[in-house]
Amino acid sequence: MKEITGDIRNYLAQGYWVVVSTNSAVDRYGNCVMGRGIAYYAKLSYPKLPSILGSMIKASGSKVRLFYTYKLIIFPVKHLWSEHANIYLVRESTKTLAEMWSGNNENIYLPRVGCGSGKLKWERVKSILEQYLDDKFTVVSLLSDQQKDSVEVNI
Repeated sequence: MKEITGDIRNYLAQGYWVVVSTNSAVDRYGNCVMGRGIAYYAKLSYPKLPSILGSMIKASGSKVRLFYTYKLIIFPVKHLWSEHANIYLVRESTKTLAEMWSGNNENIYLPRVGCGSGKLKWERVKSILEQYLDDKFTVVSLLSDQQKDSVEVNI
């Protein structure tokens, strides 16, 4: 696993494989709740995604999913949108992703899964990611406020 600083939204906008951390909540309209972080930006970029994902969650539960059309990887970290991320769910999602991506040589970019609105400590999550993810996986850590001012994000 590699680490860089930057804005994960740039990788999403440029069509790279990006991990989208999500929850398992489906609203009354059948849409997966995608209101914060990278999930929110994925929803803005791909407006049909919440409905498609909501249907899948209702049919077969929340799990790691590859969306080849969008080059997105859905990565559950919470059960409900209002909860903090669950470290055991992060571990299971990480193991599943590593198994699913085994043999694939394309790079994947991911945020600090579970650490934004999920409130997990990066050191704890990082130790899990390092156990399972090789150098095809790059964690994109947010820039400092000063650095953010000098970066253009195209979404």
